[in-house]
Amino acid sequence: MLNNVVGKYFPIDSLVHHLNPVIKVISILLFLCSIFITNSIFVELVFLILVLLIIFLSNISFKLYLKAVFKMKYFILMYIVISLICHVSLNEIVLIVMRFINIILYSFVLTYTTKSSDITYALECILGIFKKILPIRAIALMITLALQFIPVIIEQTNKIIKSLASRGMDYKTAKLKEKGKILMAIMIPIFNSSFKKADEIADAYEVRHYSLKDKRERFIQNDLVLFDGFYLVLHLVLFVLTIIERLVL
Repeated sequence: MLNNVVGKYFPIDSLVHHLNPVIKVISILLFLCSIFITNSIFVELVFLILVLLIIFLSNISFKLYLKAVFKMKYFILMYIVISLICHVSLNEIVLIVMRFINIILYSFVLTYTTKSSDITYALECILGIFKKILPIRAIALMITLALQFIPVIIEQTNKIIKSLASRGMDYKTAKLKEKGKILMAIMIPIFNSSFKKADEIADAYEVRHYSLKDKRERFIQNDLVLFDGFYLVLHLVLFVLTIIERLVL
């Protein structure tokens, strides 16, 4: 069964929830750059401790984050098996696995603690320097709609899977050939439902006379506070230290 919390926002009162969305997005970009720069397992472990601390501050059950990692178990196992067959060193395997886990955990920190509209607003602010050559507002709108579609599609998929299982087409117990037929029976309704939902959203925007050309003001203003600065500086310092560690070692 698909995880029905993927891409969902949990409205909980926490320090991480109250962070400025622009600071969050910049911080995760710095974090991603840092974990790909370093080749040290110790540094990756430090990043993992940082992520666990942020998860603790988010006041969201750690089980939800574990589920996100557990959903990728087959991908991780496949990578380990292929690496062992290709005689990749054990240190390299551990490094890549830790890097992958850090990415998953931090990505879900962002989606669990930040509204999709706030993520889009942050991306729009960050990419604003390219607004003369790129349709930034249109790109931001598409990202918003895509993020909002993720939980809807997963919810619809779960309903279809349960409906097929009640009719004797259980994906878990089916043979390989039957699983292909079940996947086709799932994909077609999902595509139809997605197109229908897209038409409804387009009609709603048209009825409200929404236009990308009109200047818009945000209803909620995201002001910077002291913790925002500390959060950003922490990631920036780790990024700089990672570059120094890579150059020195």
